[in-house]
Amino acid sequence: MNLYRKLDRSLVQFDFLVFDEEIGTFESEVNELGGKVIRIGPLRGRGYRESCRAIAQEIRSHGPYQVVHSHLNLASAAVVQGAWGENVPVRVAHSHTTRDGDQLGGQRSKQAFARLLIRRFANRYVACGEDAGRHLFGNAWKRGSVLPNAVDLERFVHQDVTDAITLRTAHGVPADALLVGSVARLGSAKNLDFVIDLAEQVVRTSEVYFWIVGDGPDRERLESRVHRSDLTDRVQFLGMRTDIPAVLLALDALLMPSLYEGLPVSVIEAQAAGTLSLVSDRVTREVDLGLGLVEYLSLERPDIWQDSILRLKAGGTKTDTRELLSESDYNAANAVELVLRLYGLEA
Repeated sequence: MNLYRKLDRSLVQFDFLVFDEEIGTFESEVNELGGKVIRIGPLRGRGYRESCRAIAQEIRSHGPYQVVHSHLNLASAAVVQGAWGENVPVRVAHSHTTRDGDQLGGQRSKQAFARLLIRRFANRYVACGEDAGRHLFGNAWKRGSVLPNAVDLERFVHQDVTDAITLRTAHGVPADALLVGSVARLGSAKNLDFVIDLAEQVVRTSEVYFWIVGDGPDRERLESRVHRSDLTDRVQFLGMRTDIPAVLLALDALLMPSLYEGLPVSVIEAQAAGTLSLVSDRVTREVDLGLGLVEYLSLERPDIWQDSILRLKAGGTKTDTRELLSESDYNAANAVELVLRLYGLEA
């Protein structure tokens, strides 16, 4: 969405093929910007050939398309093969992770076959970072390119601090209290039990509040655990948000204890907001933009995480990143040129 907002939509327009039935957070904005949201239903449970046929049918019905760009990691195989069958000229497979997890049932033979199909039917190999590219494309990554997880810099550097103060107040966070939090999909890879472990320790002796922002399959279980631990006044679940710049500005630090990542956009956004990120040492170093706002910590040493939180200063001054990031490819206004080049279009 960060790139879509910045594109010249007289030159290129996006339609979004989605695989669930729920209305998405950005769906109304997509419609306002002239795009379409096309629902196909979950691929899980369908055979591979059926998935290819279903995707090809949607491409045929709503196209013709010059470009199909898939963000489904291993499941991109069905998308790019469906696009190939419909003679789409540019077929992009985009890697966003450094581990396969349970994709394709966690079966290594299926995962290996999906990689072969992606290399056969995609003609553009793209990743959020070098590590993610090597993971999905193997030796073929030498023909690939990095497309950074760019952010709309203007939404962060011009964020009104009063919005952050209002947000803290609305959620009962005292002005002199520390506030840390995670912005993530609430799934196993994000390791959010680690955040609750930290909360159980630090709230005993210090006035620290925790926000968990996002939604996902682990939310109900995590909320139940917080309730059982009698932490509901200190650990708050904010759900899906459209005001992420204000959330990140309100935090004294972003926590990311992930077990693995591709190149997490929330850490890029936190740096754009001038907010410190405390990040698992299993997250790629590529996410550190060199602004002094990322600290890597071992998951084997929760005591170091606790100390790092308690050293924070509540409501501390944020780093002004405007000048430092304005020329970066992580600025969506600049990354648009990379997208157009990838698609074979000229601004």
